[in-house]
Amino acid sequence: MLADMGIVGRMQEMRFGAYQTNTQAQLEALRACRAFAEHPEGTLLLIGAVGTGKTHLAVSICQETCGTYTTLMRLVRNVRETYRRGCPDSEQDRIDFWSDRAMLAVDEVGVQACSDSERMLLYEIINQRNNFDLPTVLVSNETLETVGTILGERTMDRIAERGRVVLFTWASYRRRANG
Repeated sequence: MLADMGIVGRMQEMRFGAYQTNTQAQLEALRACRAFAEHPEGTLLLIGAVGTGKTHLAVSICQETCGTYTTLMRLVRNVRETYRRGCPDSEQDRIDFWSDRAMLAVDEVGVQACSDSERMLLYEIINQRNNFDLPTVLVSNETLETVGTILGERTMDRIAERGRVVLFTWASYRRRANG
């Protein structure tokens, strides 16, 4: 079942109870994500440097809510597969699939090429999710300003309507653990 939710491999161990906090800021991020999982509404935007635990908490939210986890590139590739000859799905079928998930976490926002078509695709999905009050988590290693440029004004406006931003301002867990 977890694989159907996009939670594979080591991600299956990512739960709130396994998230380590050493600072007040980390504890506040954990609390914000738990609160979102308990009452998933609007959009939660997790922003910070690589290795700070954003994916761990996004996956934890999915595990608590039976949500679907994906990366933005995987989502874009999934929709683009419909452009191949013989694909049984239409582009709209795939957009509806992602738009209709009960809870959706999209990771790696900003890793993609940030083309206008990618920006519009994400806007369409977030807008449709917003129209039907479906909760969304977006995860990025970019700054809030850069995420705004990547997502575009329309998408950021939808997020601002019923969203919350959590900034992950501490150093990478991985570098600390290995260094």
